[in-house]
Amino acid sequence: MKALALYKRYPTGFGLLLLVLLALAVTLPFTGQAIHVDARLFIDWAKQGIEHPLWQHLPDYDYFGVHYDQFHDTHPRLQSLYLGLFLRLNGGEVSEPLLHLAMIPFPLVAVTSFFFLARRFRADPLLAGLLLVVAPAFLVNTHLIMTDVPGVAFWLAGITCFVYGVDRRGRLLLAAAALFFTICIFIYYQGLSVLPLAFLYLVVKRRVSAGPVTALALPAALFVAYVSAHIAYYGQPPTFSYPFGLPLDPFSVLVRFRGTLVLAGGALVFPVAALYIFLHGRAVTYVAAACGVVATLWMAVLYVTGVYPVEHMIILPLLLAAGIAVVWWFGAAFAGSLVPGLAGRSGGDRLFLSTWFLGTFFYCFVLLPYPSPRHMIPLLPPLAIVAARRMEELWGGDGRRLLKATLLVVASTLALALAVAVGEHLRADNNREVARVASERVDQLGGGTVWFNGGLGFQYYVQPLGWRMLILDSDEPAPGDLIVESVGNNRWYFDWRLKERIELVDTIDFPRRWPLVTEFIECRISWLGQIGNMVPYGFSGDYEDRVYIYRVTGEQPALRPLGSYFSGIDKDDTSK
Repeated sequence: MKALALYKRYPTGFGLLLLVLLALAVTLPFTGQAIHVDARLFIDWAKQGIEHPLWQHLPDYDYFGVHYDQFHDTHPRLQSLYLGLFLRLNGGEVSEPLLHLAMIPFPLVAVTSFFFLARRFRADPLLAGLLLVVAPAFLVNTHLIMTDVPGVAFWLAGITCFVYGVDRRGRLLLAAAALFFTICIFIYYQGLSVLPLAFLYLVVKRRVSAGPVTALALPAALFVAYVSAHIAYYGQPPTFSYPFGLPLDPFSVLVRFRGTLVLAGGALVFPVAALYIFLHGRAVTYVAAACGVVATLWMAVLYVTGVYPVEHMIILPLLLAAGIAVVWWFGAAFAGSLVPGLAGRSGGDRLFLSTWFLGTFFYCFVLLPYPSPRHMIPLLPPLAIVAARRMEELWGGDGRRLLKATLLVVASTLALALAVAVGEHLRADNNREVARVASERVDQLGGGTVWFNGGLGFQYYVQPLGWRMLILDSDEPAPGDLIVESVGNNRWYFDWRLKERIELVDTIDFPRRWPLVTEFIECRISWLGQIGNMVPYGFSGDYEDRVYIYRVTGEQPALRPLGSYFSGIDKDDTSK
């Protein structure tokens, strides 16, 4: 109660201090986390940036079983150049704690900016800020050396300055917005969506004039100049998406829609709290209940047939229903505010927030290659603002009830986020252990060249051992060579020619150490995201990682038989 009294007396200072301290408290303990997921890419880019800061490619680069003479990533270079500064400070050496500390300013920029944005949209800024900080999608990603949290940080800084600059006709604020928008776009291409969003604000506020339009035109012009320079030098535009998959294939879009809907219910707010806050009206209640029943029956059939574990019958319907409630609420808000908002009568703020949410939700399942909580962080600001306002509507008549509801929602969401964060932390750190144990076993087995196949974190820790990435169509592995495959995340399958000439000589299991499972592909559990994943977390999984070691036994066959070029290996059949 003393804290509440201090907040009422010093709303800005105390509220910001509390949010910053909470952000530090849930981030600093994870600064020792091992290199995980795409961090390997950003480190490789950062190393090159020390010598060639203007290069937009990595020469002679192996990425997931494919060799590229020139590898072009799906991210701009600004983030890796920033990390390169810290590599320089450390003599060119990689220090995981140093790089994680380098990422600390970004969640603080995001939280500070959002505090003022929430106040502008008439939500309690402390309550909305708490919902942002403890959201699993945000909290877990603050522990990664990747672009998602930095991109959202400058997205929020830019949109906050822009909104206040438009409202107050402040030129300095608009100039700051232009700068932050530019930084956001050059951190990740997803940031381009902030420009039409900001223009919508001009439309609904009837403030389309030279100053605000210039603040949007400058980042757009700089981006066009960058693309033009890239085309002039490389003869092609930057790589905006992965070179695989069918992003607009109807079935693929439908699968991604389901995954994004599930994540909307399970990665932004605690699912039960999301249902209570957003489930409003008979229609959405009936739809959410019907989808929950269908999902339960579907999972029950798959459980009986031995496909999925029993907890999927609880987790998937709950997350799906929560996601439907959230998306339905924003859809209804958009439909109800579209005409009056564009006409300038009322509902402009409501239209702006609902468009922000729905637009981001739309491109998450249509344009991005797979559903992932990190792709959905831009959904959080409008959701946190609306959730805070909804909580005040539901419980604001009684200060004690609102306080209890706030503590319950924030605590349950924080508990879920920390459970996921610890699971991902252990999984990341396991990459070091896998590399160490596999290296010892390879030394015992002896042989020729050692090849590897596995996810990006695993790749990072085995490359210093002198092992070589297994290229999909390569005929280089020779008799006596060893192949080490980590199946924990994102390995690729063997070329048919190699499959015919290897034998499994060892299997090493790494038991899971945490009840909440954040990655187990066999049960289609994946926090970081896969196109066909069912749930972002669960409780089933036999191991944290499993390593297979093969020995190459024969020469490459002279002729290629008809059939699949890429084919997986049945791990239970050691004769293969």
